[in-house]
Amino acid sequence: MALDFVAIDFETANGARTSACAVGVAVVENGRLTHRDSWLIRPPGPATRFEPRNIQIHGITAADCRARGIGWPETERRLSTLTRDRIAVAHNATFDQGVWAAANGVTGIGSRTAAFCCSLELARRTVDSPNHKLSTVAQALRLPPFAHHDAGEDALTAARIVLEVARLQGLHALHELWPSGPRPGLPGTGAGVGTGVGTGAGVGAGVGPGPQTGGDRPAMPSRDRGYRREVHRPTSGPSLADPTVPVPTSLRGEVVLITGQFEFAEREEAMARIERAGGRNVKSATRALTLLVIGAGRDARRPPLTGATTKERCVVEKLGQGQRIAVIGEPELRELLAKRTAPDPVVIIPSNVGVQGLPAISTPDTPGAHSAH
Repeated sequence: MALDFVAIDFETANGARTSACAVGVAVVENGRLTHRDSWLIRPPGPATRFEPRNIQIHGITAADCRARGIGWPETERRLSTLTRDRIAVAHNATFDQGVWAAANGVTGIGSRTAAFCCSLELARRTVDSPNHKLSTVAQALRLPPFAHHDAGEDALTAARIVLEVARLQGLHALHELWPSGPRPGLPGTGAGVGTGVGTGAGVGAGVGPGPQTGGDRPAMPSRDRGYRREVHRPTSGPSLADPTVPVPTSLRGEVVLITGQFEFAEREEAMARIERAGGRNVKSATRALTLLVIGAGRDARRPPLTGATTKERCVVEKLGQGQRIAVIGEPELRELLAKRTAPDPVVIIPSNVGVQGLPAISTPDTPGAHSAH
């Protein structure tokens, strides 16, 4: 299996995986980018409303898709043709393969999706970076700047990430980059909302269909393009938090519960960094909980505790029992994490050595991936 693949990136109108509104592709043949394309899609439904948060992220509107979009059957035909003899690659393959399968299911197309490899999973194994979002990995590898959340640009960048990792490690085939092989093609599922936000599930991971979401129950996209149902999180206003509990000066010894969406890192990566800073993560409001982090926006300091979710209601209950729990937002969490240490140098983890005691291989000053132009 040589370095032949098609990088694919979907954008959606809302949180339903059946709401594909754009797709980008970048074809790699024998380790060289040979073709790129992108087009708008009329969302196959049933949830076809364009949610404001999604429009804010990718800039695509319903009017754009009505005027210039094509239907899902033609999109599926094009994708199947491109991937007939090639593996698909996506940055968070769980999401993109799930969108393809869900759109097939809702339109009654019986064919399976392509087999997928995940560049997010690859980056987590090989690139030392503050997080492994598409834009962060591209910057760590010193790839060309790109317009994030433009489907064509995202697909091209995912392809470049694979090519650059292969170049730095001296690898020449997909099976060397993904020894476990690609995740198999999926049948049409008709799935509504993805269940694995920011999981970056890699090779061999399954995609579980989530519950349907209608136009009156929008979902909020995370910056890594997984999706959760939307919860309104005000950035200011009345709060049920105890104002006498101060913000901690360090994460060391803190028992931390996080909720909401974060722009600076995926949830799993934020939790890993909390652990490295000396904190301990919990998944529910335990009796040991000392710190609740609410992701209500990049600049939302000490956002109000409203009890809008199960986690928050449990925290409110603990506060009522006299437990002292500080409540902070994303800015304070970033500051606490920054106190731990200076940023680690970017290194590539060689494929032929273990993580322990690995030698650092510096990334080049100029991009190594071939340009599509």
